[in-house]
Amino acid sequence: MFPYVPRDAGCNKRLRAALPQVKRLIRVLAKDTDFWHDTVWICDSTPVPCDMSRPTVKRSQAAGWANYGYCPSHSRFYGGLRLFLVCTPSGMPILWALAGPKLDEREVLAAMLEVDAPLVGERPGLLLITDKGFASRAFERSRSKQGITLLRPSMKREATRPGEPMLKKAAS
Repeated sequence: MFPYVPRDAGCNKRLRAALPQVKRLIRVLAKDTDFWHDTVWICDSTPVPCDMSRPTVKRSQAAGWANYGYCPSHSRFYGGLRLFLVCTPSGMPILWALAGPKLDEREVLAAMLEVDAPLVGERPGLLLITDKGFASRAFERSRSKQGITLLRPSMKREATRPGEPMLKKAAS
């Protein structure tokens, strides 16, 4: 039945070439749910470590596309990538990307939102909930031009932002 089974390199090339079809299929299945049409999105990123020490990162097979960087939320250095995920409050993934750990979070999210601008345009009044790592006036201005309202915690020297009390944990 299978006269030719590709080796690792050929399989990798085919998987990369199939990425647009896989994304399309995931979106077709996701659009069939009520969660897809939610106008509230949550964005965050997390490290995807491949190696932990700098010498290992340099000689690793992932050396061509993974970098060595610092994760402030985990207070550690690691070699690998960062996974960026934009999802609905119910957990339905909307956008995702893998990026180097040294790239600015705001740049990666901006690129994700610009690549899928038609998807953002389908949701007027979109509310995007992020953490403090996405704080920037220029970033917020460019998101508001896209019709996105950014909800994030205020920085230390910043006044309380509109909607910020919704982000605070309830006192017990």
